Amino acid sequence: MRDSEGRLLGAVTTLEDVTSLKDTDRFKTQFISVASRKLRDPLLALRRGLYALNQGFGGELRPLQAEILANVGSEAERLNDLFGDTQRWAETLRPLQFTTVSIMVPGFAGSTELDLPVMLSYDLEIGSVRYFAGLESGEIPLLLLFSGTVFSTIEGRLQVQQVPWSKEASYRLPISIWREAIDVHFPNSAWIRMSLQTLDELQQFKTREALPTWDATLAALLARAADEAEHQS
Repeated sequence: MRDSEGRLLGAVTTLEDVTSLKDTDRFKTQFISVASRKLRDPLLALRRGLYALNQGFGGELRPLQAEILANVGSEAERLNDLFGDTQRWAETLRPLQFTTVSIMVPGFAGSTELDLPVMLSYDLEIGSVRYFAGLESGEIPLLLLFSGTVFSTIEGRLQVQQVPWSKEASYRLPISIWREAIDVHFPNSAWIRMSLQTLDELQQFKTREALPTWDATLAALLARAADEAEHQS
């Protein structure tokens, strides 16, 4: 801390024992490892059952049943792409950082409320965005971690305190709210990142086939890949 003329007034050092936090993280990893092994066979059987129902082995499905199964299957595929098979859950099922937000809270007495702007992204290379996009419905479990410095006055004397790492809050964000916010800025669209070499090759294919848009270019490539897979089978 320095005064208005830059002279040092004092310094504050805060130490916190994080042993219990490390123990909790270790126990959580061990629990997920054991649970993933126990759930491997039931989840595999469930996936096989969904596949059999989608293929009509259990009889013709009603439109609503077919829609529900399609949504479950697509969500499972997207989450499997993010977290991998059950044997990898001990490494992959870890908290995903959503965002880091800094804000200066004006002086107040008692309590106060303020709006905290949160930047959204639809970059599917970001783990948290892929997780959000992989959910069809439900809620996103958010854990809010706080840090910073609190300046206060007690009997006319300036007090400085660090916000402990243990200060946190949880909130379950409905996925519908996130989708509404994304749809405002990215209506019926998504962003993917690629190398310049891949982009150049796509550009050449787009020009050669006289395709009007990038969406049409990718659709043409997917259709060609599907045709080749069908001929090979």
